[in-house]
Amino acid sequence: MNELKAKISTLLIKLEQAVQLHQAKKVELLAKQILQKNMATLAAYHALFQLYEVQQNYNELLKIAKQCLKLFQQDALSYYKLALAQRFLHQESAALLNLVQALSLAPEQIQWRNLYGVMLKENGQLKQAQQCFSECITQQADFILSYYNRASLSALLNASDLAYLQTQFNNDNLSVSDKIYCGYTLFKHFEQQQQYIQAFSYLSCASQLKRQQLHYDHQQEVIEHQQIEDVFSTEFIYRIAADNLATPQKANYSCSAIFICGLPRSGTTLVEQIVSSHSQVTAGDELYALAQATQNVLQQCQPKQAFPFCMQELTIQNFTDIEVNYLHLTRHFQYNAFQSTDPQDKHLQKQRYFTDKMLLNYKAIGVISLAMPTAKIVICQRNAMDVLFGCYKQMLGEGNKYSYDLDELSDIIIAHQQLVQHWQRLFPNNVFLLNYESLIHQQERITRQVLTFLDLPFEQACIDFHQNKRVVHTLSNVQVRQPLFTRGIDQWKNYQTALEPFYQKFKQAGLL
Repeated sequence: MNELKAKISTLLIKLEQAVQLHQAKKVELLAKQILQKNMATLAAYHALFQLYEVQQNYNELLKIAKQCLKLFQQDALSYYKLALAQRFLHQESAALLNLVQALSLAPEQIQWRNLYGVMLKENGQLKQAQQCFSECITQQADFILSYYNRASLSALLNASDLAYLQTQFNNDNLSVSDKIYCGYTLFKHFEQQQQYIQAFSYLSCASQLKRQQLHYDHQQEVIEHQQIEDVFSTEFIYRIAADNLATPQKANYSCSAIFICGLPRSGTTLVEQIVSSHSQVTAGDELYALAQATQNVLQQCQPKQAFPFCMQELTIQNFTDIEVNYLHLTRHFQYNAFQSTDPQDKHLQKQRYFTDKMLLNYKAIGVISLAMPTAKIVICQRNAMDVLFGCYKQMLGEGNKYSYDLDELSDIIIAHQQLVQHWQRLFPNNVFLLNYESLIHQQERITRQVLTFLDLPFEQACIDFHQNKRVVHTLSNVQVRQPLFTRGIDQWKNYQTALEPFYQKFKQAGLL
């Protein structure tokens, strides 16, 4: 026994060193060696938690957290990591329960409590979410992230919170990340107060700080848009289409995807909310399945070039394999069905259609159309100036690093529009361009047009989309709980003086 303890101790020392040196493979190897012994330790489990979270391997994180809890039933971190994995795997009900359990064991964990508020907001429990963020602030007044999160539900600050955040924003000792959260929160407050000059001052400072934190090659991003258009030429599409006609009939699938894409703040979440309110459609949210399926096929065929040029090296069979991979990945995907106890209801492919609202799929419409020739694609479009300001005033996900600089953001909006026009020319029967302003002003007419394009009968539930109780993870999770409103149109005009150069830029590019 003493010999085993000594061996475990040695392995733990090596494990700690590997964690500190970020040696992922060694961490996994050492941790699993320890767990295979008769003396499993929390340190080994916790090391694997950290590893799988960094790798975004949520299936393994889920598995190892459950395994740990069988041995250490009172380990708060295990409940938290289990909740984290379940959230990303769209098992929200279970995630909320486990997060509550984690907080009961470790109520001092302010980050966890803040996440609980975020998840309540995603689930449409807006009053409870706002209360949770306020509790975080009461618990720890300098936890700036909770002010920022609460501002998405209630932008106005009371006098003491306003004075505190203004003081903190000017505090040279405040961390950059907190100063960014502080700036965005103060922007929302002053915008609500219609003090637009002061609001924009905080917004521009915060976005500039955020941009400085990012590693981003803007020129390459713009070039990639043009390269995609060059690769997916008319000649290339015709060649693959001819090969497709010469191949045996593809298998018929009982369920297929509706791809909803576009730039952030263009109405994609709203459109998914409307479409997924239909009885024949299940909401999939932002799925990574297409990228993963494509990567699986590329690993098998080993093209010589990188994306997008590697696409020209693929055969019709490779594109067919992308479809097979994609449907396999989404077939085994589970989401949280709140109103049902039937396990079958939790499968994404339980209806005729499921939605895939990964925004960046607008770059992959060529891949989608060649892999799934009958796929329906809805591209959301909105006034370029409202997209510009809508993106600029938010902190968006990792795939949108261009959004913190107005010059870079406007470049991408122009490049995106040019690529969308290319897709529409190539695939006129597969692509539906949905104009946000038209939807707002002519809700039923545009909704009927979309449903007709999708070969779906009209249902009143698509008009009453705000009653859809699904979980929404995007920034629009508050807005889609409400009927349509017009206040989001032309908001940029409140900042017209600052944004005028970009109005002229868009006008010159033909977007206005």
